[in-house]
Amino acid sequence: MSPVERLSVMIWAGYAAAVKVALQRCDQVTCLTEGIRQVTEQEYGLDLSSATVIGMGVDTETFEPADGRQTGDSFSRPLTVTYVGSLGAARGLPHVIEALAECGETFEFHIAGDGQSGYIDAMQAKAVKLGVADQIVWYGRVPHSDVPGLLTRTDVAISPLEDIESYRISYPAKLLEYMAAGAVVMATDIPPHQRLITDGDNGLLYDGTATGLCSAIEQCLDDPALAGQIERTARETAEAHDWSTVVDKHAAALFPTATPNQATP
Repeated sequence: MSPVERLSVMIWAGYAAAVKVALQRCDQVTCLTEGIRQVTEQEYGLDLSSATVIGMGVDTETFEPADGRQTGDSFSRPLTVTYVGSLGAARGLPHVIEALAECGETFEFHIAGDGQSGYIDAMQAKAVKLGVADQIVWYGRVPHSDVPGLLTRTDVAISPLEDIESYRISYPAKLLEYMAAGAVVMATDIPPHQRLITDGDNGLLYDGTATGLCSAIEQCLDDPALAGQIERTARETAEAHDWSTVVDKHAAALFPTATPNQATP
């Protein structure tokens, strides 16, 4: 190895040793997902069977449906389909752009996020090649404070992630914001999305292909009552994950013998 590579290995080994010691000394360990708990056990050779698994939350007062917003009961063509997040490999944008061509003018795709310029250039070139560039709105990086307003103006909020190892153990907090805002949530049928979405109940899961996405969109257009029901149930899911509830779960894990008023700062 080169000196730089050896230094990198030494730094990582030192970091891993420090983390292991810190975990061994902890009275309470909390993990976002069961997958993270298992990977941490394997990585550091520890028994974390007593660790508490508590997911993320959402501010349901900040992310809420706009008064009088269009609902599934009144969807019209083209739908507005919005993605919020970073742009890069494994984010699933290619099949959404392909779906624009396959579905015709069924929907517009609004993208709020930033990433490597080369990747964005490639996606924009793909849209031009498929003849759908005029159906895409690129917002670029959007301040998080502007995201709630953006979501209230969308019909469908999408998480088109590919099925890769790092996503499998992650917590899809973005879905909670989508749900709280009252949008119909569509997401690829992968483990992190399955943690929050029951297909046909509080969202729609699809197979990660352009054809699958088109089918989900057509399902909303053909059955507006279903779309409206999904929006309402999604909001209920978000309310069940409001930050106040998540904080109470952390407090209960940290102070198990305290009363609720004593446990919550």
